[in-house]
Order: sequence, then C-alpha cells, then structure tokens
Amino acid sequence: MGAFSQASMTCEVRFHPFGVEDVDAAVDEALELIGSFDLKMDTGPLSTVVKGTPAEVFAMLKTLYERMETRHAFTLDVTLSNYCR
Repeated sequence: MGAFSQASMTCEVRFHPFGVEDVDAAVDEALELIGSFDLKMDTGPLSTVVKGTPAEVFAMLKTLYERMETRHAFTLDVTLSNYCR
C-alpha cells in the first residue's frame, strides 16, 4: 500500500430535498439514517461529516440514496477524502 492508508475515509454529505413541505423533517430523516451506521459523525448547519472505513461509508451512501429515492426528490452532494486525521 502507498503512503495513504485505506483504513479510514472522511465523507462530507449535503442532502438537499426539494418539492417537500417540511424540509427539516426530510433532512432529519436523512440524518437519522446516517446516524444508524457505526460511523463517527459530526453534523453542522449545512452538512454532515462522517468517518469510517471505505466499505462502511459507501454502504451508508448506498442506503441513504436508495431510501431517500423512494421518499423525496433531492440532490446529494458528497465529498470523499482518504486523508483522515
């Protein structure tokens, strides 16, 4: 393996529902789902940052997309980093 470890990944997630009456409820639903995964999580006013293994992070993103796809129209902005401290 190179200079960077595959053991940890940081992911910033911004979930933006649209066409919904209660945006806060839709965001809270997404945050609850993200929180159900065993990831380190820090929620700010505009995004949530999670940290875990790549497999854990990608599993969360897949589940988040699939679950929200059946409930809301949305955009999902994701920034991934393998440089984790």
